[in-house]
Amino acid sequence: MLDQKVTEAFIKHRSVSTDSRKVRPGDIFFALPGDNFDGNRYAALALEAGAAFAVVSDAGVVPIGDSRYIVVANVLRCLQDLANWYRRTFQVPFLGITGTNGKTTTKELVHAVMSADRRVHATSGNFNNHIGVPLTLLAMPTDIDFAIIEMGANKPGDIKELVEIAEPTHGLITNIGMAHLEGFGSLEGVRRTKGEMYDFVRAHGGTAFVNLHDFRVAEMGTTVASHITYGEQGGDYSIQSLTNHDDHMDLVIHFKRTSQNHSFQANLIGLHNAENVLTAVAIGDTFGVPVELIRKGLAGYFPKLNRTELIQGPGFKVLLDAYNANPSSMEAALRAIQGQWKGSSILILGDMFELGTESPQHHLALVRLAKELMPEALLIGVGKEMRTACKETGHGLGFADVESLEKEISDLLEKAEFVMIKGSRGMALERLLPAMKVQRTPSAH
Repeated sequence: MLDQKVTEAFIKHRSVSTDSRKVRPGDIFFALPGDNFDGNRYAALALEAGAAFAVVSDAGVVPIGDSRYIVVANVLRCLQDLANWYRRTFQVPFLGITGTNGKTTTKELVHAVMSADRRVHATSGNFNNHIGVPLTLLAMPTDIDFAIIEMGANKPGDIKELVEIAEPTHGLITNIGMAHLEGFGSLEGVRRTKGEMYDFVRAHGGTAFVNLHDFRVAEMGTTVASHITYGEQGGDYSIQSLTNHDDHMDLVIHFKRTSQNHSFQANLIGLHNAENVLTAVAIGDTFGVPVELIRKGLAGYFPKLNRTELIQGPGFKVLLDAYNANPSSMEAALRAIQGQWKGSSILILGDMFELGTESPQHHLALVRLAKELMPEALLIGVGKEMRTACKETGHGLGFADVESLEKEISDLLEKAEFVMIKGSRGMALERLLPAMKVQRTPSAH
């Protein structure tokens, strides 16, 4: 049960922190436990830095008579319960977004579209886990008209936990693919866990946005009584035509409701990103955003945060997509650029993490796919798994790590006109940019 002292403190101060190093005056500090630290030990430092209260689970750190400490049984549970309590004070639509790939890009596109017409609060960065979702909710201004809450998962039950905190009125699963197999165990495990988003909106009379292009999503989503479909001809919203340019796409989207076609432009490329744009258009129209404002919102969005950033280098262009990677997103990225770029191309592909015992097979398949789709491109594998896959297939050059590649990258780039960089976040492939003499200013700007 949520401690009344905690809610009273939040009503008065309205800001929370879980990092004693980033505390601002007036914050409520939640002393969360970690694998390698105990937040209780930092409560005094947070109060010295200006925190108004410290929520702790260890009464032993509380000085006698110091009323700034609030002792609870479980600090994380308290944070989550407070977030749920605050969420219930709002009577506006809450859109929950999950999926294997495209969650953050879709969230950013939906935010761009919806904020063209109303006050919107959305997940910042990738604050999409059991701590990030509560922090996102607790950061909501009181006067918003619409909330977008991104939810990630790497093991069974994660989405169920998050939807019970955020209580979305509308649910969206971008797609279901092979990621975090180490935690899920199988693709079926991914499907069941992501499906917990639709389970919640179904049980609470909410609405599902359903991507018909993904048959697993379609099977689950269309069983929700209230649902909006997109992604295939015959759906409520469908792409009639798509033209990819070097740094943007032009789409014509059919609105079944009005039997009209509308043209849009977005600063992204690839079919997978076209689906993300279609999702944002469907959501905007469903909530009554005028088409001209949807168009304006999309045109004003530029990729960032290592996600499909198109950057002009010295004599070549770089498509930086180094935020995350798994077999399905790697394939989508390769197909997006296949035939798109003429001239000399280089594919720098990093290891894909959390694939469990099937990881070697997935990396071998990726190298073979890259060779099949772009046989003229120079493939450079970075990381233990990619280096092994390159060696075993005889395709491309393998490097153990970013540091090894940095030493040779300038010679390899000598005749390059286009370079794609993609790998899991832990590879931090953006570290290659300085060695490539690339200034991080998107060419689309």
